[in-house]
Amino acid sequence: MGDRAAPGRVAAVEAARARRLRPVVSGGSYNYLCRKAAHGLLTEAAGFEDLVDITARLNELGYADVAADAQAVIDAVLAQERALQRLSDVFQAVEWHDSADWGASQVRDAVAAYRESRR
Repeated sequence: MGDRAAPGRVAAVEAARARRLRPVVSGGSYNYLCRKAAHGLLTEAAGFEDLVDITARLNELGYADVAADAQAVIDAVLAQERALQRLSDVFQAVEWHDSADWGASQVRDAVAAYRESRR
């Protein structure tokens, strides 16, 4: 898992884990990950870090089967990030075309480049 995360993300996760190991008065140790929508995992770095952290904690507690399911969610989030990155040039071309900044040829070029990258 660490080999897929950016170094800054790994450091943040480790710092968050150190903070969480201190006694707390109430819930929220994982920023209420239990209430996080999927959108938050894609848009909030802390939400993703909390997911990584709680997955590691599940493993530490001996719940490997549940941690494996949480890892599948992590993998899905990372896959969504990669898909969005691959599509970003197409999205930009359509957006700029629709706002009259670019012509249809830029959309065609972006779509062709995207299709080529899928091969």
